[in-house]
Amino acid sequence: MTESRPLRTIKSFVRREGRITPSQESAYQTYWDQFGIPSDNPTLDWQTLFHRDNKFHRDSKRILEIGFGMGDALFTQAKQHPEQDFVGIEVYKPGIGSLFNQISREKISNIRVFHGDVTEFLNLTMSANSFDAIYIIHPDPWHKKRHHKRRLIQTTFIENLLSILKPLGYLVIKIDNDHYAEHAQITCDGIEQLKCLPTIPEHLRYPETKYGERAKRLNHQTHILSYQKQSETN
Repeated sequence: MTESRPLRTIKSFVRREGRITPSQESAYQTYWDQFGIPSDNPTLDWQTLFHRDNKFHRDSKRILEIGFGMGDALFTQAKQHPEQDFVGIEVYKPGIGSLFNQISREKISNIRVFHGDVTEFLNLTMSANSFDAIYIIHPDPWHKKRHHKRRLIQTTFIENLLSILKPLGYLVIKIDNDHYAEHAQITCDGIEQLKCLPTIPEHLRYPETKYGERAKRLNHQTHILSYQKQSETN
């Protein structure tokens, strides 16, 4: 098994909040205690966080989306699969507020949100071997060559990400930049614990994001990379 390496310190995003609407701010303040994942409480566990307090739901599948933007795809998937638990990570407050507004309108209870960098999330004690599937959908391609070091998908990051993915769990990456997609595939193919799948299994298909719809309008090809984490006995 590959040992976890020190987490990268180069940010894969620019900390720019942008304009947050009064509705988004209100939703964030109103629902954070109910749907937010605190970074300073190591005693939490997933059953407590999702209120899965009966035997029937204790083994619910848990799905992670890294960088959910405005949360539309995450919300749609959670609404369609109430038997599963969904966790979203996002650094931008307006997107979290927008998702909370959707959650409150539709009375969805199976979404929790971490506000911050994914590398901070990886340090939570509750995260090891937590997820059945992890999605990275249209990460920032950082087009300029001098910025490629800021791309989220790097060997060290993926190796550390595998620590929170269950054995035989899935990693799905969607990218609409050809060069970045090639880099991501080379990176993941070079990691011993990951087995590349020739096509994405039907049960792993995920709703398109607004960014993905924009990519279609611009005639950008979206590359879908799917991998399965191998068990330690393989």
